[in-house]
Amino acid sequence: MTVHPYNLNFQNHAITAAAYVNVAHRDADLAWQATKNLNKVAFVEDIASYQVLVSLNPTVWHTLGAGSQTAAAGVGITAGVNTLFGSGVTRVGSMFKTEIIIDMDGLHSTNTDDDIIGVEGVGAASLGQILAGLNGTIFMGRMTCIELPAGGQPDIALWAADEATGVEDTLITALTNQVELLQSQGDGTAWAAGDVINIPVFAGEAQYLYLVSDGAITDGEYTAGKFLIEFWGV
Repeated sequence: MTVHPYNLNFQNHAITAAAYVNVAHRDADLAWQATKNLNKVAFVEDIASYQVLVSLNPTVWHTLGAGSQTAAAGVGITAGVNTLFGSGVTRVGSMFKTEIIIDMDGLHSTNTDDDIIGVEGVGAASLGQILAGLNGTIFMGRMTCIELPAGGQPDIALWAADEATGVEDTLITALTNQVELLQSQGDGTAWAAGDVINIPVFAGEAQYLYLVSDGAITDGEYTAGKFLIEFWGV
């Protein structure tokens, strides 16, 4: 049996068995997608993603750590006290599944219609970016209310815009190419726990996602409110 010698500098191996410029480059390397490489890690440079080949026929990649994010959420989301945020992308065959989950506790809404929701007075409050190379070309989406929002605006819409710089208490309509992907609960009314609403409009390439006050009701900090946002792309 051959064994590796002990190395004080831990320089025997790198974590990755392959490296690619982007997802398209990875998928084009069909020769590497073989049984001998199952459970090995590849690095995708443009999205800083470590990905494990876990299945063949269909080909399935699982992402590791921060590389699984659609893009890092802004500090106006992540700096919230008690706010929780996570996002990930899974690929099965030729399809991409994007999942974004957020606990809004600690975020703030205003009583101005179309104002961005985020941590009060902190900074950019996007949920991340949609990229064809990571998320595919989106053809279906839905938003699920896991826990009823409380403390802040109960009517919450999902928007997209070109910039990552939108901050809490500013209008989403001040950003470039802004588009409302989903009204609150699909019709501008308050969410209820258990609502699962299809998203009828999709973000454009490289646009950033935002949660936005849908109506002029509540200026306050959220003490509850959990949502799951899902997209499917090819």
